[in-house]
Amino acid sequence: MKPFQTLAATRLEWICDRADHIQLAQGEVLVREGDIPREFFIELGSQIVVSRRRNGVHMPISRHESPSFFGEVQLTQDLIPVTLTAIKNADLYRLNCEDFLDLLHSSREFEKDIFRTLGKRLRGLKSFIQTREKMAALGTLVAGLAHELNNAAAALVKVLKDVEPAILELQRMNLVYGQQQVDDVHTQQCL
Repeated sequence: MKPFQTLAATRLEWICDRADHIQLAQGEVLVREGDIPREFFIELGSQIVVSRRRNGVHMPISRHESPSFFGEVQLTQDLIPVTLTAIKNADLYRLNCEDFLDLLHSSREFEKDIFRTLGKRLRGLKSFIQTREKMAALGTLVAGLAHELNNAAAALVKVLKDVEPAILELQRMNLVYGQQQVDDVHTQQCL
């Protein structure tokens, strides 16, 4: 992983001394949306799905494929904005927030790489949220349009119900008029 390649061997050893090894079973949740952020994770052998809850359903946003790292977004916010779930058995290392911040500020190159990744992930999360908001607005617009079309269709059906008796009455009057054999002079006088 690029950010860690810029670190000195002593800093990598420092990480190994402080990181806790975590193993997750398939389907196990690592962190939940709404939790308080506390950790930075280094993923070695796993796949983690990133999801966000909308209307009672977890919507997948992205996926972390190993080797990877994550948790930097959570450490910039008051509450964790996403849920992280193991897709298959996961092998991770966890650094607490204080150790991660110490590591972050120990190397300018490491810090820049982490912040580039942070910016990219936040833009992705923002794009996801904006897309969901647009879809919700579009759904509202479609529902309103369907309502208006249903109102127009109902009005048309009502009018058509009145048209049939009118046509029958017109046919009847035509038949009566034809049976009386009214001449053209009489018709002109009526107009």
